This record gives sequence, structure tokens and C-alpha cells, in this order.
Amino acid sequence: MKKIVFLGPVLLFLFSCVAIQPIIKEDYDKVTNLKRIYLIQNLCPQNKSGSIEFNMVYHLRYASQLWISIKYFSDNWLYITAEKSLVLLIDGEKIELSGEGSFNRRHVDSYGINETARYLISKELLDKLSRAYKIEGKLFGMDYYETFYLDENNIKAIRKFKTKIENI
Repeated sequence: MKKIVFLGPVLLFLFSCVAIQPIIKEDYDKVTNLKRIYLIQNLCPQNKSGSIEFNMVYHLRYASQLWISIKYFSDNWLYITAEKSLVLLIDGEKIELSGEGSFNRRHVDSYGINETARYLISKELLDKLSRAYKIEGKLFGMDYYETFYLDENNIKAIRKFKTKIENI
């Protein structure tokens, strides 16, 4: 009987350690005729001071829009700046991206601080990201920056997202 009682907490601990997997979801609003496809929970390997999700959003109404949506989690505010605040190194090629910063997208919840910043991109850049072997990034805040990289699973998620939007 003691073994069964002991296994319960152990199994609960093991199930809580399961890695978060990227998800591709879509929604359609009949009233506005807006279709959206999201790549979410695309968590990059852990950094020293914070965590970063490299997510993507595709909006299709009259014209299509494609966004990188960076979600930053930490114990400290980064205050992601507007303008050129995201630099990607894609197979050695440096690409600077401008965005709105995280001004209206900063929150504190039970997990700590999170900030979100979006960057409008082209389909050509999505192609580069999906074909890449190595992607590194630097996200700039007001006082400091956070570096990150995308591993094989992150890049596979980008490829699946690209395939999904191509089949619309």
C-alpha cells in the first residue's frame, strides 16, 4: 500500500515535466471575414534570465499580414522597445526587425512577468526562417537585451506553420 501512495506524487511530478509543444491553431470570424492562423507555445531553449516564445500569426482578410510574435517571460521587466528591437541571425545573415514594442502588452501573472512584441514580416522572410539551419536572436529592451536561439523543434514548427498558410 505504501508503494501506491508513493507512486502518485512521483507520477504527478513526471507528467508535469512534459515539455510544452508548439501548437498551430486557426480561427475564422464570419462577421468580419477574418481568418487567423497562429503558431503558439514555440518555446525556445531556456536562457539565463528569461524565456522566449518565437510565435507567428497570419491574418487573412482583404490582404494578408504575417507577424512574428515574441513573448518574453522573466522575473524582471525587459521593456521591449519600439522600432528596431529584434535582430535575427539566420544562417549568418543579419536581419533587423522593427515593431511596436511591448508598451500595451506587458502583464504580471502567477508565473511572473510577460511581455509580447510583434513584428510584421514578409513571406520571403518566412521562407528564410523555414529553410534555416541555425537561427539566433537578440531582443532589445530599454536597459538590457535577451539573446536566444531556435532549436530543431522550433524550426520544424515554423515549417509546419508555413505549410499551413500555403494551403489556404
